[in-house]
Amino acid sequence: MTNNDILRRLRYALSISNDQMVEIFAKGNLAITHAQLHGWLMKEAEEGEAQEAGFAACPDSALSQFLDGFIALRRGVREDAPPQVIPNRINNNMILRKLRIGLNFKEEDMLGTLKLVMGLPLFAPLLAVTWIAVRAAYARDRA
Repeated sequence: MTNNDILRRLRYALSISNDQMVEIFAKGNLAITHAQLHGWLMKEAEEGEAQEAGFAACPDSALSQFLDGFIALRRGVREDAPPQVIPNRINNNMILRKLRIGLNFKEEDMLGTLKLVMGLPLFAPLLAVTWIAVRAAYARDRA
């Protein structure tokens, strides 16, 4: 799943308008135009198809700033927080963590959501073991 897919799915799942998305990016310290947003929300062409004019790949830093803005919108800005470091690369764990914070999900909420998505019940110890295995495999792939 690309960053564009994530933005598009969040927009529709949470019923966020284009104007609200621009505001969320602004809260994450990224000023974007409606044209830029439109390019990021366009679907990527399938293999062998021509890409529509105006499509642009959403960079990791922009997605991270959108999620930071989403957190600021939902929970407010912490006055005592250190300045945010904008990562050049963002992975699924970071995306999930920021969504969890923005949606104010607790452990039970996350497990319930994962059960809905995956179709099978998960328990915290099983999820922890899965997380450790995935991180170990990811570390081996990077080495």
